[in-house]
Amino acid sequence: MNRTTNIKVAGTYYYQGPNLFKSGLMRENSNLTLMPEPNNPHDKNAVAVYFQTHKIGHLNRDVASKYQALLFSNKVSRITISKCCLSNSGSSLDLHLAIHYEAEHTSINDCLSCKTIPNKAGVYEIRYRNEPCYVGSTSNLQKRCRQHSQTLQRGSHHNSELQNKFNNTAGEGLTFKVIKIAQSPEVAFSVEASHIKALLLKNTKLLNKTADGKGHAGGTQTGQAVYLQKRKPAQIIKIRTNAQTSIERPVQPKIPSDPPSTAPTVSKVMIITLTLLILVWIFA
Repeated sequence: MNRTTNIKVAGTYYYQGPNLFKSGLMRENSNLTLMPEPNNPHDKNAVAVYFQTHKIGHLNRDVASKYQALLFSNKVSRITISKCCLSNSGSSLDLHLAIHYEAEHTSINDCLSCKTIPNKAGVYEIRYRNEPCYVGSTSNLQKRCRQHSQTLQRGSHHNSELQNKFNNTAGEGLTFKVIKIAQSPEVAFSVEASHIKALLLKNTKLLNKTADGKGHAGGTQTGQAVYLQKRKPAQIIKIRTNAQTSIERPVQPKIPSDPPSTAPTVSKVMIITLTLLILVWIFA
């Protein structure tokens, strides 16, 4: 089973990546090389990232062991740059890799422990290392849990960031937690929206899609509309923050005002009539 995952490169500050990018030699879609470093004194699972003959960083420690094993097994087919730009200081890179590799053919299992989840409407979190990273609502919590579990294992989950997290950790540390049982899907959706807003106000970084794609409250300016991407257009909630009070209020539809009347008033009609009568009397 062929898969592609995106990973951010660490430690670019210490290498020549920024200079290579400034020179125009290194850009998006450029080919890269991953080199295992089992003798690295800091981490025996380290994997170095190279552009041509230049070392430009390392894979993050959290995912390095997985990709070192794939490299030793010759299961990595291609590595390219999916994103590359300078940091604000210009001394490091915001560099992301697209790693194409052959995943093991494993049977679909209950990786999120869905058997214990109730068959009821409600709100849930998918957590990573016991921290919320994705929030959802559904008419059937157990069924939705199984859908997440199956699509993640097949590599076809609709949320690419959540899929990347699953790919990079082989699902370890991901759990499905019920937040609230609801009387109906509509109630569940309302509770979900409130729960997401509460988490965003705490600067929790969620993988739910927002207008800026960052998934946290700091990504939008005061007064800017925020959209939470849902499965159906009818379920999209639009929220606008009041610039003066910072209270989030539902946007009210604009009611068009009536156009000003162009009909002459009664007083104008009377004046015109009297004027005509006087003129007729004078010239009679």
